[in-house]
Amino acid sequence: MLISSRTSTLAVLATVLNLFAALYFVVILVTILLQQCNCTSLPKSSFWF
Repeated sequence: MLISSRTSTLAVLATVLNLFAALYFVVILVTILLQQCNCTSLPKSSFWF
């Protein structure tokens, strides 16, 4: 019982970490694309950093 509970907790933790990693990767990708685009409509103070 204890082992299965611990395993499910680790599985949930790994899923949450994967979601955060994917979200971080998307933010980095969007930032790089915006920097390459050189959109003049965007303010100079970047929204991400």
